[in-house]
Amino acid sequence: MPDDAAADVTGPDEDKATRVHDVLEGIEALTTVTEAAAILADVEAVLVVVEPLDGVLAVVGMILGTWRALETPHRTLAYQGYSYGLLRACAGMDDPQPNSGWPDPGDVENDYSDFNNAVAKAKTDAQNAKLRNQILLAMAKFGPGTVLKDVWDKVVSDDDRLLRMFTPQWPNVAPG
Repeated sequence: MPDDAAADVTGPDEDKATRVHDVLEGIEALTTVTEAAAILADVEAVLVVVEPLDGVLAVVGMILGTWRALETPHRTLAYQGYSYGLLRACAGMDDPQPNSGWPDPGDVENDYSDFNNAVAKAKTDAQNAKLRNQILLAMAKFGPGTVLKDVWDKVVSDDDRLLRMFTPQWPNVAPG
């Protein structure tokens, strides 16, 4: 009898730990911020969530290095498209729309293809359950605006570091 009682005590904790592991590794896919908030409430995994998100976004930043060949206004569109596109895709929202005033339409000759290409890349990346779960968990813990700023700061290249002074507004593309 004592062995059964011990199993009952440790079972739920082991189940929670297994679920957190599965979510963080992308074995179990979260679909909403609410679902992510529920797992954060069940298991205190805040430190486990923050560090992997930084690592994943560092890799994303390296991937986006191909945009460095673009002129600054077009890179700005790419940063916007990716940052907003990633969070909105992870949260199951519609695609973001470019802000016709940021950057100035004349600077991009009304060509928003870099924005749209970056949104497409973000949507593809958001299909990775591990990345999506980490984004959703971070959004649940810190709020989408804070996570958007974190993603923004990580994807903006060092050459464009002045763009990091902006705090992009959530949920629509706008400088802050």
